[in-house]
Amino acid sequence: GNWDEATLSIPMTYLYWGNISAVRLEYLTWQLYKDIGAQYGKVVPESKRESVVAAAHALFSPPDAKTLAHLSRVLGPLLQKVLGLQIEVTVTPEVWRWNQMILDGLGVCSAYLSARAVAGVGDSAFLYAFNQRISAMPDLPSSHSFEMPFVFGTFQAFGSMLGVQWTPTLQEERLSEAIMDYWLRFIQSGRPDPKEQPLWPQVNMHNSQLSGWLELGIAGPLPHSTAEFHHSRRCDFWMTAAHGADINIISLVLGEKPIRETTVFVVVTIALVLVTSAHNVYSCCRRRGPAEEALLPAANSAFQ
Repeated sequence: GNWDEATLSIPMTYLYWGNISAVRLEYLTWQLYKDIGAQYGKVVPESKRESVVAAAHALFSPPDAKTLAHLSRVLGPLLQKVLGLQIEVTVTPEVWRWNQMILDGLGVCSAYLSARAVAGVGDSAFLYAFNQRISAMPDLPSSHSFEMPFVFGTFQAFGSMLGVQWTPTLQEERLSEAIMDYWLRFIQSGRPDPKEQPLWPQVNMHNSQLSGWLELGIAGPLPHSTAEFHHSRRCDFWMTAAHGADINIISLVLGEKPIRETTVFVVVTIALVLVTSAHNVYSCCRRRGPAEEALLPAANSAFQ
């Protein structure tokens, strides 16, 4: 998964939902959580709403106002470059939070939960988090798909897709070479263990807690044998819905109580659950104006 999987998708989220008030965000959060539970036959009682919303508020803490304003200035022009749409994007704390919530399942959580499930049944799993800003767009954190040009060496093509010229730095080239070493060795042997690179720790499960992953970023390949995986608490939080929220959610957020073991079935469907639920919430709660209706064909074509 990527360190900040959702940032690049903020323009799309903004096109669909527009500005979101604090009250509306609370409702959307609760509805999404309940929908995830419903996918697994669990009815989350209304009595859990306050603790669920409080946990989500704590887990999805937005960056400061200066950073949000900066993202607003950067993402609008990016939308124009990629899709040819002229629209101002205002990234409020609520927009940022909701975008992070609905995109969890597409990247970091699907990777994290898959690794949990595979390791939980005794098979080998290797998990990574990509934490590298790209030199051609230094204003954006490491977001969805940013690792792809490092895997395939397609820096110029990726930059062209985003409307920028990208000649990789020496550090980016070295990181790309390391990533290729890991990927090729994994294809050859089933284990990403090239002799010339740091050892990639295998995922381990102990008392329902995951350890063992590799951070790929400015410091190069950085193994983590015991550190908590990036955003793991967010992912564990969503899966408490699959148990009907019968776990003390606030304790989970604070790291005081482990989550129950994730099943393989949960892992395979988590991404679809989050996206489908988000779409259901949108269909129920969002009415688009004429101007937004005109923009939707172009927005939809970006996903085809």
